[in-house]
Amino acid sequence: TWCTFRMVRYELALILRAFPTSQLKNIFKNTSTIILEEGAILRQLNNCGECQLPYRMRAHSQWFDRGRYLICDMEAGPQMAKNILKRLRDSNTIIRASIVKLKP
Repeated sequence: TWCTFRMVRYELALILRAFPTSQLKNIFKNTSTIILEEGAILRQLNNCGECQLPYRMRAHSQWFDRGRYLICDMEAGPQMAKNILKRLRDSNTIIRASIVKLKP
């Protein structure tokens, strides 16, 4: 079928739970798989490292003081972006997820 929407550039900011380094490969792979399964184009995935959160955050019935920041540069349709955000927020590895539309 022909796509009737235009791909838009987005930046996806994620705060992940602080996992040991040995598990990071699987977490990054799962995150990128969610993005690609929705039909988006993943341009770049930046690991900004683990650090103390600016304030305690609650997610999935737990409190978190530390987290790992991940920035994704992607192209997606508007509905794809909503679906990606919903799926990532449902994931128990994600503390916070937000998406910003970039100017062309």
